[in-house]
Amino acid sequence: MKLIALVSGLFFVAGNAMAAVKTCQTAAEITAHLLTSAPEKFCFHKVVDPTVGLATGKTIPTFNQLMPNLEVAYLNTHKNFDGAQASCASLGAGWHAPASNNLNADPRANDNSNSLEAVGEYLNGVTIRGGYFWSSSTVSYPTTNAWSVNLGLGNTNSISYKYYSYNVVCVRP
Repeated sequence: MKLIALVSGLFFVAGNAMAAVKTCQTAAEITAHLLTSAPEKFCFHKVVDPTVGLATGKTIPTFNQLMPNLEVAYLNTHKNFDGAQASCASLGAGWHAPASNNLNADPRANDNSNSLEAVGEYLNGVTIRGGYFWSSSTVSYPTTNAWSVNLGLGNTNSISYKYYSYNVVCVRP
């Protein structure tokens, strides 16, 4: 079943049927969702005010702000790098893990409107298991590693082995 478009907390599903989805607009709702382990499910968020951190309420510098109305999906189970990419792709056209803006990232984010680091800054302070989220970017060398971000540290990115099991965040576009 392919998900087509988010409209007021509902997804259009192939064949024009409607299916309710879980939404999470506050830091507390995201935390609660990420701490629930079964069954595996996404929670969907729309960035309303990219100028302030969702959990902290602190101003985010203009260069590191997400685009307004960016769609973000959080999976409540951990995956390795490849599993995170597959989980994002399973949501349908346009969904992907955010790319890193690091100079050694491949692919590299063109700007911070949906980058891993901007997602990290926007979500800084959201309490979750493990703290780390995958990007869609590998490290230039060695390619057995990929970029991740720790929400407890804000927009600080890290290099991790692809076989590690981390949280999954997806963005669209």
